Amino acid sequence: MKYYQYFAAVCLCAPWLALAAPPEPPLSVPSEPERYFDVSQPPSRPVMPVEQSPAATEGKTISMSKEELLANPQLLQLALDSALSLDHVENVRFLLPLYRQLPERDPVLLLYAEAVVARADGDLDGAIARYRQIIAERPELTPMRLLLAVALFENHEDTAAADQFEKIRAEKDLPPEVTNVANQYLSALQARQSWSFNAGLQYLQDSNINNAPRERYYGHWKMPEPEAAHGIGYRASLEKTFPLRNGWNTQLGLELDGKSYWDNHRYDEITARAYGGVGYRNLRSQVALLPFFEKKWYGGDSYANMPGFRLQASHWLHPRWQVLGALEYGRKYQQQYKYLDGNSYLGSATAVYLASPRQYWIAGLDLGRETAQDADSTYNRAGVRGGWGQEWGKGVSTLLVAGAAKRRYEDKAWARDEMRRDTEYFATASVWLRDLHWYGLTPRLNVAWQRYSSNHFMYNYQKTKVFIEVSKKF
Repeated sequence: MKYYQYFAAVCLCAPWLALAAPPEPPLSVPSEPERYFDVSQPPSRPVMPVEQSPAATEGKTISMSKEELLANPQLLQLALDSALSLDHVENVRFLLPLYRQLPERDPVLLLYAEAVVARADGDLDGAIARYRQIIAERPELTPMRLLLAVALFENHEDTAAADQFEKIRAEKDLPPEVTNVANQYLSALQARQSWSFNAGLQYLQDSNINNAPRERYYGHWKMPEPEAAHGIGYRASLEKTFPLRNGWNTQLGLELDGKSYWDNHRYDEITARAYGGVGYRNLRSQVALLPFFEKKWYGGDSYANMPGFRLQASHWLHPRWQVLGALEYGRKYQQQYKYLDGNSYLGSATAVYLASPRQYWIAGLDLGRETAQDADSTYNRAGVRGGWGQEWGKGVSTLLVAGAAKRRYEDKAWARDEMRRDTEYFATASVWLRDLHWYGLTPRLNVAWQRYSSNHFMYNYQKTKVFIEVSKKF
């Protein structure tokens, strides 16, 4: 085998793999309408294995049948060796079954070819197993060790990857380029394990902060007048992942989401959640079980606590298709209105289709149930949502999200002789300029519309908001 060729190829591609973070489509829905029921985390685009098209070779092309290749073992081995050195995955895929039929084979060449095909098919576990076999038989093959370390990094086996990169750095007479590759990956591993901080800010202007119904009178009762409020919405999250072995990890995090109105503090809101749990992650999939404790404040006063747990998962079915799901349970404890004590159940399923590097589509289904001691505050909720994200020319990006949901209560509402039934509609449009940023902050202009329709006169209202938000990851 021409191991020096593989060594050169790895040195060329490894820095890009380590440092070029894949772009994340802006899949998060703006804060209006409320994202309480959208319990799936926004997906991020993974580094998926991409097969490279065979490049045109210089000189004449020799065409041979399978029978002729099998009759010339040395030529077959040379062809497979050449396909590997040039990273022609489809040629490797064609030649590998023929090479397996030879009575005498180079075991390292066979394992390496199988590892390349496994990685191209997204089977990093299979590729890693074969690289480990090669290192067990030929520990002096540093190029194979480097490929193993890169595969472990991509599969989020951080402890094992760091161990292999450290061994590579300890090699004598190592080319400076390879030392730099190992150092860059080790730095990326340290960054992956550091605290991650995300924050966002938006200007709020609400002409009906109290959700006053459109009907002003009902019999002898006069309904409240709409109240206006102006303020700031904010959100922040802090998270750290502690890698264990074989892709397993533990996670800790804090989330804060709030609204503060300087001219109407009675409607200030704060929700804080702390969580910690265990998870697993590889190139295509991730799953986590996260017990949490959530606390809420309203109008400056603490009013509710909720311990619970969340199970979330995501999987890339294909480089263009991702599915996400989440289940969440919480036990609500109200500090003042004890009749609202009860359970909270949430479920969500989301599909994301990346039509191109500049366009993606989202579809989701959300189910929820909120129980309380009073049946007229117990309800089931089912909703659907969809979204379209697009990058246009001249640096313009847009995101459109819309959805609808129905609530069915389990008892008659006040002043009505029928079960309460509500329907929610919402739509949000966002636009921003990718080239317009300040200290890493890119402002987004959002227009949010919300319509709440009910068979109870108290719960019919409509809102339209225009606001600007900025966010940043640290």
